[in-house]
Amino acid sequence: MNSLKNNIFIITVLFILLGVVFFGQSSNILIDFSREIAVPFQMLDGKSLFKDIFLIYGFWGYFVNFLLLKIYPNILNMLILSNVLSLLNVIILYFIFKKYSTNTCALLFSLAFIFCSVFSCATFSFVIPYSYSVLWAYFSAYLLLFSILYEKNCLIFISLSLLSVTRIELFLPLFLISVVYLIIKKQKVGLNFLFIFLFPIIFLGYILLNKISYSDILYNFSFIKKMLIAPSLSYLYKGMGVFFNYEYFIYNIKNLFLYSLIFLSTYFIYKKINIYFSFALFFILMLFCDVIFVLNLAVFILIVLFLISLIKKKATYFDYVLFLFSLVLSLKSIFALNIWSYGNFSFILVIFNIYLLLNKFMDKSYLNKHFLIFFILLSFMNLKNLYFDSKTLYKIENNFIYIKNNDYNSFVNLDKYIKNNLKENENLIVLPEGQIFNILNKKTWDFYNSTFTPLDFQTFGDEFFISQLKNNKTDYIVFYPRDTRDYGYKNICKDYAVDFCRYIRDNYRRIDDLKEFNIEIYKINYEK
Repeated sequence: MNSLKNNIFIITVLFILLGVVFFGQSSNILIDFSREIAVPFQMLDGKSLFKDIFLIYGFWGYFVNFLLLKIYPNILNMLILSNVLSLLNVIILYFIFKKYSTNTCALLFSLAFIFCSVFSCATFSFVIPYSYSVLWAYFSAYLLLFSILYEKNCLIFISLSLLSVTRIELFLPLFLISVVYLIIKKQKVGLNFLFIFLFPIIFLGYILLNKISYSDILYNFSFIKKMLIAPSLSYLYKGMGVFFNYEYFIYNIKNLFLYSLIFLSTYFIYKKINIYFSFALFFILMLFCDVIFVLNLAVFILIVLFLISLIKKKATYFDYVLFLFSLVLSLKSIFALNIWSYGNFSFILVIFNIYLLLNKFMDKSYLNKHFLIFFILLSFMNLKNLYFDSKTLYKIENNFIYIKNNDYNSFVNLDKYIKNNLKENENLIVLPEGQIFNILNKKTWDFYNSTFTPLDFQTFGDEFFISQLKNNKTDYIVFYPRDTRDYGYKNICKDYAVDFCRYIRDNYRRIDDLKEFNIEIYKINYEK
């Protein structure tokens, strides 16, 4: 018990230390984070999901942030929430690891999760999530796994209930796994199953209170269907290396082959020649190996190892549970577990699963030292990148968030212009992704969509945006130099949204430029 308490204490202290050092610094606020804070502020302004706001992700993340803003309307409380949820994720995972291994091993994997994943230098971070719904979804999924392993039937249904209002694509397979578990283990459910309706009832209550109709929901989903088949989305995913990008897959195969060669050769030296020489050689060779990309085929490695354990008849009941959870939580990145994107949320469970399966076939002492070296190198790489990235960031005064140095001057100057030139009752939009300016300057956002990226224009079409502008009479429109080439189209008005921009230039007058920063400012022409 003392060891358990000590490890939880170590995890918490290290998490808080990193949280204080890197608070608000591990993401790009002009991209996903800008949307995540804008939607709850729109809800605070009286707008409803589905009816007034296009909902891409689950309901729960936005609803909780809306409640937080009702208490204290500041970005700070949302950042604190994501940090608290992230710490709870680590502690839950510690208990999952402990169920399968020793306290020391569970501590190692938990710390690796903190150093490599939670405080990631990538956009897909836990502490500044690109989507709060994703953060809540993985929290509820890990809580569900914990509940199954420790046979907490009531908590199983609460976890599933929470998952149902966050990410439905994770809920459906994990619900089936949970049902099979309850049948196989002959668990007495009783009235516990009623807890599965807890969060859907809250969701239904929100719909009824806001008079959201069935047609509003269908309307929302009609655009989601268009978004899913939009060329920009395929291009974006291809750039992340997910969904079977051929070139990326081949690159990963090469890295996997190199790493396997290092792993097996040093294991041979460990068994036949000298233990210390083996680890020294492994450490040196790994310094020249692309550690990050070794992980990108971790799901593939897991599948192969699990099949081998089945053939060898070494797979236990717990192996099945852990394997299925690892697969489901990695659905977004199968065969390319890119830890700079979606894979960041699930890779530690996959790696732990691999570790357990390798224990069935290899020397445990070698594996422990091997994984320790691997995690040290991976943690060092991530924290080094995070540290140097933090040195290129500047704090936005009084808001606990930071902006990259290449955007800082343009960001601050535009923000100053808005504060000095716009009247209190005037509103604006900053294109293609600039809701953060609305939040900082308390300007309303009267659009159904959250952003104006190439993906949005392929989903809604120029005419949709033009009709919105006609209806809401936005006072100011600002073109901010955000490069959107990750969607396959670099510049708004040139590479996409041409008709929409033509309408703006016909009905708005260009009143100012911040030429040094390539910013154009338009004001509505009421005479037309």
